[in-house]
Amino acid sequence: RKDKLHEEWASRVIVDDPVFKVGGFLQKDRPDACDRTSDILKDPPKKYALKLVRNAKLPSGRRVKMTPAPFSIFATGEFKEEERFDRTLRNYGGPEDFPKDAQGEP
Repeated sequence: RKDKLHEEWASRVIVDDPVFKVGGFLQKDRPDACDRTSDILKDPPKKYALKLVRNAKLPSGRRVKMTPAPFSIFATGEFKEEERFDRTLRNYGGPEDFPKDAQGEP
């Protein structure tokens, strides 16, 4: 009986896909990756301790600038190709390279 009802209903469906899909919602479970370089404080600090940290000075009197962290550690310098590991090992010539005792025996 259910199969017959389903077939009858499917024969009257006039759309290509009978499943109704809703989209267009912005769902963010985590913060934006580009936002990690921005400062935590959006407004000027109100607490005295934070004002001291933000206006810190060196013993010479120069101000300490609070620079934001780089977006990526790889963006701070030139990429240097590492040397292959097997080229850093000592050369091994064979049994003649073994250490020998006073009589010349390995």
